[in-house]
Amino acid sequence: MIEEISALTPLTRQPVAKRQDQNPEIQELKMRELLDYLGYGPMAIDTLVEHGGLTSDFISSMLLEMELLGVVEARPGGKYVRV
Repeated sequence: MIEEISALTPLTRQPVAKRQDQNPEIQELKMRELLDYLGYGPMAIDTLVEHGGLTSDFISSMLLEMELLGVVEARPGGKYVRV
C-alpha cells in the first residue's frame, strides 16, 4: 500500500533554507551576543530582532538551539528567558 501511495505522490526535494551565517564560530559569537542581550527577564523575539539586526528566522533557530542546550526557556506569549 505504501509503495502504491509513494508512486502516486513522488517526493520532491525542497531546498533547505541557508542560515545567515554558516560559519560555526560566527554562529557561536552571535549566540553569545544574543544570550547576553536576553538577560534573565522574558523578552519577545521581535525585541531581539530589533536589537540584533538579524532575521527573525535566524534568531528563532538560535533560540531553539539554546533551548535544546538548556540555556534558555520559552515562556508564554512567544517570549524567552535565560535560565
